Amino acid sequence: MYKNTDGQVVIFEAFTASTLAPKTGDAANITCYLSKDGGELVASTNACTELLAGATPLGSYVLALTQEETNCDVLHLLPTTVTSGVQCVKKTFYTNYEMEVACDAAITANTMVLAIKDKTDTIPALLDAAVFTTPTTEDTNYTNSFLYRAIDTIRTNLDEPAVNAKYSDARLTNMIGESYVNVLSEVNRLSRRPIVSRFNITITETIEDYVLPYHATAIVAIYQDGGSGVRIFYDNGGHYSVYGQQLWLEHNTLKVRSGFIPTGTVLTVEYKAGGCASLCTGEISSATDASDGLSTLVVADGTPYYGTLDLHQNGYIGSVLRVWTASEIQERIITGYDCTTYTLTVKPALTALVGDAYYEIAPAIYQGLDHVVGLYTAMWISSIEGHPVRSARLEKLYARTIRNVRLNEFYSRLDTAGNIPMNSHDYERYRVLGR
Repeated sequence: MYKNTDGQVVIFEAFTASTLAPKTGDAANITCYLSKDGGELVASTNACTELLAGATPLGSYVLALTQEETNCDVLHLLPTTVTSGVQCVKKTFYTNYEMEVACDAAITANTMVLAIKDKTDTIPALLDAAVFTTPTTEDTNYTNSFLYRAIDTIRTNLDEPAVNAKYSDARLTNMIGESYVNVLSEVNRLSRRPIVSRFNITITETIEDYVLPYHATAIVAIYQDGGSGVRIFYDNGGHYSVYGQQLWLEHNTLKVRSGFIPTGTVLTVEYKAGGCASLCTGEISSATDASDGLSTLVVADGTPYYGTLDLHQNGYIGSVLRVWTASEIQERIITGYDCTTYTLTVKPALTALVGDAYYEIAPAIYQGLDHVVGLYTAMWISSIEGHPVRSARLEKLYARTIRNVRLNEFYSRLDTAGNIPMNSHDYERYRVLGR
């Protein structure tokens, strides 16, 4: 039964109590009472009439209801008769909203149904937008960035739309940073030319502990800055040092015994980075040459387009700063980072930037191979989401892409493959004094 709707009827039966036989011809003796939502019983507006099969009465009776009588959620019907020995069947009805659907699928019912229709009508447009999203003007400023391309690689391989996506750009950016650590390990694991970072420290008389950037892992070499470039310490998977316990590493703190190295000496620490600080890309606020004219100080806008700026002092040392304008792309290694002012120092100096300029702190992997980071992240997410077939396909694609790196390192070591690295001064790395 529809709520608050005219033109509806209810049917009930009358029968003789002693024989249970239908009672016919009793319409004039029956009065119908109605209760709305458990309220007081009130006589119906209309009188009932007997239901006929042709001209034959059946003992069933019809009551036509008014619109007002149906304006309730529960309608209780109690028909009574004055005929002795006759009883009528009482009934209860539950109402809902009326829906009228025309052949052209135009819904003309109550506001609840229309609201549902409004939502479903937008589904095709949402699907089109999800698949054929047109990049905004701001997006197109970053098409040269690693993060933009990596996110696009992930969404393409996962078949995930950019609109109403389960994984936001911010979440993907964090996962890309974590994936880069694994890919970087693949590059550095067997390489004779590992991707390294360099950090300068100046020996001070009263200081024995020098903190290196937080992502420093294995030291490749420590050498004296200046004309000679003499190497004074190595950690090539062993513990050998010609200076004994005068100079050693504890986590990311370099220990230098007081008096061992003259005060004012500048040491360059060359180390393998365990990853990259927070990857990000955004606009450049300013870029000015340093006083020495050999380096450039780049101030990054504090609100990146992708990612967040790292809050570790010197956290970006060794990473690549990619800078681009409408006419030129430049890449430099970051040699310093002030996390309080978001100032990045790069060397050699950048050429003058003309027009709007954008930056990216990118992985130290050449453009093209960095595609492998996006594939690794897509494989990771596919595994999380429990898609074994897609995950297996992405794993094969990732393996083919990273194979180039592994083969490069294999052939780079082929000539010395039979040599066993020795933990002594006779090992070739310890005999090289200059850079």
